[in-house]
Amino acid sequence: MLKKLFPIALLLIILCCSFSFPKFNRDKNVYAFGVSTSFTDSVIYFTNVQVLDSGVVKNKILNNRSAYSYQLKDYFDAKNMSNRVNLIYYSNDKEELEKKMNKISAKYLKEKHMSYQVIDPKDFSFKKVSK
Repeated sequence: MLKKLFPIALLLIILCCSFSFPKFNRDKNVYAFGVSTSFTDSVIYFTNVQVLDSGVVKNKILNNRSAYSYQLKDYFDAKNMSNRVNLIYYSNDKEELEKKMNKISAKYLKEKHMSYQVIDPKDFSFKKVSK
């Protein structure tokens, strides 16, 4: 009798434990957009909100965030627009990030001497960053 109950009890313990462990969502997407500005240029450049292929947020910090910033810097250096400040905004929530982008762009629209331009996704998109 014990030989028959042991596998059933073991199966029940494994089944119960599998539901009690926290679920880690490792496939959660990371979204980002970039902003590029210069003190000598009145145009602020924005990228669109994009999914980062290799993006991982740990402790609210994007891994390799400087590499994404350098991708934006390299894009402007290739267009002979160096000496720009490049910022990366990121989140796991796309809607939240779009609200932040709208808030930042609205701030620049209020100023008369500033304008903003969205970079065409065909021209620039964030690439996968190797670790």
